[in-house]
Amino acid sequence: MAKYESLQYEVLLEKDGFQIRKYKQFYTTAVKENTLRANNGFGILFNYISGNNKKRQAIAMTVPVISELDKDDMTMEFVLPSKFSKEQIPQPNDPSVKIKSYPEHTALVLEFTGSSRDKNVNDSIAKLMSFAKTNKFKTKGSVRVSQYSSPFSVPMFRKNEVSIEIDGTPYK
Repeated sequence: MAKYESLQYEVLLEKDGFQIRKYKQFYTTAVKENTLRANNGFGILFNYISGNNKKRQAIAMTVPVISELDKDDMTMEFVLPSKFSKEQIPQPNDPSVKIKSYPEHTALVLEFTGSSRDKNVNDSIAKLMSFAKTNKFKTKGSVRVSQYSSPFSVPMFRKNEVSIEIDGTPYK
């Protein structure tokens, strides 16, 4: 995985298999998706980083691929390399591709292995939210599922995460 740039963060605290991370600002390209197993979004986003943008600029693949699970919507997102400022990001040719900005933030994160099938994701989200509630974290925003591994890798060796933004750190 070292061949791909990854999100930049600092681990502030580890407890019971969970991490509190402070993420640096980052940008993504996003498309709406129906399910975690859908791959329509992947193809559209891959075309964008392959040069289907206003600058016809190829952009390096990064990890993770993020799915943001909102109540009414779900997106698939490719993280853009950290070298891009907002002004440098090539505008998409495809109107379904949106550029999203994530400001610096703190998040509660749980890593899990296996496929990102609904049961694995839902079980991990339930653990994440239970931990947040038990430890009195104030959560905000949507849950994100981050996939670091190729879909062709053996499921038991895949790295996935669920995360949610939090306000502050209630304990040290």
